[in-house]
Amino acid sequence: MIADFTATIGKFIKQVLKPETAAILCGEQMDSRNRVRDYYKPQFESAGVKLIYEDYASEASQDFSAFLTKIKYDNPDVLLMDFVPPEPYVTIAKQIMELGGWGDIKVVVLPGADTAKKQPGADGWYQMTLWVPGGTYPGSVKF
Repeated sequence: MIADFTATIGKFIKQVLKPETAAILCGEQMDSRNRVRDYYKPQFESAGVKLIYEDYASEASQDFSAFLTKIKYDNPDVLLMDFVPPEPYVTIAKQIMELGGWGDIKVVVLPGADTAKKQPGADGWYQMTLWVPGGTYPGSVKF
């Protein structure tokens, strides 16, 4: 199932957003690292998308500004964020506004970002969600 989900994310980024450059910011846990290594990076490479930034942050962090400043400076076409718990998305959405916003960077996030959607910094994010018949995840229920 993880391969299907990450393939869908990669396909969306490649076919809909059509970036030339991409950045990845993930949690430092092994699940995220494995998705980057096994799925996201190969998908970008096969589509000719140049990965210009990749980093891993502690999901317990209260300050993502160093990561966000570097991403904003590198100015990728797309930023893919892969955090499992929802808290980093809320913090990042708040802190990017403190840095003046993203500019033209398109942001793709996982289902946990649902909690950040009320933050101005999350406006325009593309949130991927899992749908499973009978699933109770909020994104699945809405679908």
